[in-house]
Amino acid sequence: MRTDSSPLDREIGPGFAGLSARLVYWLADRDVGLVGIDTPSVDAFEAEGLPSHHALLERGLTWIEGLWLADVDPGLYFLAALPLLLEGAEAAPVRAVITPLRGEF
Repeated sequence: MRTDSSPLDREIGPGFAGLSARLVYWLADRDVGLVGIDTPSVDAFEAEGLPSHHALLERGLTWIEGLWLADVDPGLYFLAALPLLLEGAEAAPVRAVITPLRGEF
């Protein structure tokens, strides 16, 4: 999801977009398995209790935060996201690469 609300070259602070737990449930009900967003967190900076993180975990979705999408046009893409294996970690940096999909889907 491209929000353009938190450029990577800016300090993390209030004002960036986040997902609502309601949106997470809506996506899960439509068989979405992974959510990617161009902000430092799926929850807004001001969110208390990390409701979107909890909703994603509850519904079994995977997510990627901090994607650089400023130069990406709307459309359908194939995503390859290769995480570093960090023993004992609950998260890891990924090298995310996309390529446009062609044809009917």
